[in-house]
Amino acid sequence: MPPAPSHGSCLHKQPSDRYLRVQPPIPTGAPACSGARAAASTPDEIGLQLIRVAKHLRSLRDAHGHGPASLDATAYPLMFSLCGDPIRITTLAERTHTEVSTTSRKVAALERDGVVTRIADPDDGRAQLVTLTGAGHEILATLRAQRQAWFEDLLADWDPAQIDTFLTLLTRLGDALETRGARAGADRHTDHSLETTR
Repeated sequence: MPPAPSHGSCLHKQPSDRYLRVQPPIPTGAPACSGARAAASTPDEIGLQLIRVAKHLRSLRDAHGHGPASLDATAYPLMFSLCGDPIRITTLAERTHTEVSTTSRKVAALERDGVVTRIADPDDGRAQLVTLTGAGHEILATLRAQRQAWFEDLLADWDPAQIDTFLTLLTRLGDALETRGARAGADRHTDHSLETTR
């Protein structure tokens, strides 16, 4: 009788048909999974490193939070997008790549905490614009100063050329993600339009 599989093994349970359909095939000879980290392909290694970086950034952000309770991870992109002229919520949602309803709820929370305020749109009396309050600008300035000091310390032993290269590649990655996200959003809009016309 063959030995029973150990609890640490992932081979004792057959994967579902759905899993088999969506997962790429495992190359011949490659371990399905292992307690030790298997050699990863370059795209896989990039993904692992991005997850690692995101995890540490979240931990550091939570440990050095500043401002009212409404300033969670979703608030910072909104605030940075509001550092200029007042804009409509629809424009804010586009800039932060979030749904209008989600953006509206977050703006309402920030407004209750005195971080943002709404003003009348001078070009359309029926519409409103969102802008940072004086307190909101102070919080944003503090966040920027903290971020500046933190990254200066983090990259202190990097050569200027390395920092420039990193910034160039990081910007390129951000642009690629933004383009991919916009394309996916357009595809979802097209699919929804087709569904509503059937």
